[in-house]
Amino acid sequence: MGPESVQSAEAARCAGDQGKFWEYHDYLYNHQNGENKGSFSDPNLKSFAKTLGLETIAFNQCLDSGKYAQAVADSKTEGIAAE
Repeated sequence: MGPESVQSAEAARCAGDQGKFWEYHDYLYNHQNGENKGSFSDPNLKSFAKTLGLETIAFNQCLDSGKYAQAVADSKTEGIAAE
């Protein structure tokens, strides 16, 4: 799981704070361009939130703070353990 995958997972959770997890998830899925090729850079993730009508100040603060970093890391660990 590369750094863009981690950031996009955190971003989706931040979108979930505004009730838009699945919309954001679907937007990511439809706009992927390969692993770690810049598609899911922080500026792009923030732009996606704006495109979807999210409250961007709250979204950006959530993403920048790393609010969901531990939750995403825990999910990754659980996934590896389940293999």
